[in-house]
Amino acid sequence: MNNLYQRKKALRKKIKTRIASLSEASRFRQSEAVFGKLEQMQEFREARSIMLFWSFGREIFTHDFVKKSYLSKQVLLPVIDGADLLIKPFNGIENMKPEPHFGILEPQGEPISNAQPDIIVLPGLAFDANCNRLGRGRAFYDKLLNSTHINAVLMGVGFNEQIVDAVPVDNHDYQLDMVIIPEKTYKRQ
Repeated sequence: MNNLYQRKKALRKKIKTRIASLSEASRFRQSEAVFGKLEQMQEFREARSIMLFWSFGREIFTHDFVKKSYLSKQVLLPVIDGADLLIKPFNGIENMKPEPHFGILEPQGEPISNAQPDIIVLPGLAFDANCNRLGRGRAFYDKLLNSTHINAVLMGVGFNEQIVDAVPVDNHDYQLDMVIIPEKTYKRQ
């Protein structure tokens, strides 16, 4: 196995341990702080369509923000389809059902081809000050962004504990436009 793969694997393990040490109360407070900052950003206020994600496990908690954003914007959510992500509209919690592999709630209905959200909010395991992102290793978002012509502001969101000095990256890894954590917002230079 190559060195980059090993470095990414080791960093994933390290960050999962950091996140596991956070209390539920701390995760919730940090999530509220991150989405409070995001709501105040000009990019968010001007956006008509935003792609979020429905969090699971110990990820930054997005459920309340998805439901709140839905009141004033078109909200899109990714849906896992084999090795790919499809984009579907969020039409209220009552129209969500658990997917079979992880039990993550997903919107029902038809995927939107050629979706053009103004903002895409991405999960990640680790981020750095240069707006690099380390995902879970399946490259769902990298494949989606490489296969479409989406011209959106890419925002990573996470806990303070997910910031590292440098995320190991490959040429297929997408650099984000910004990373928002409770303590700071990093913008790509």
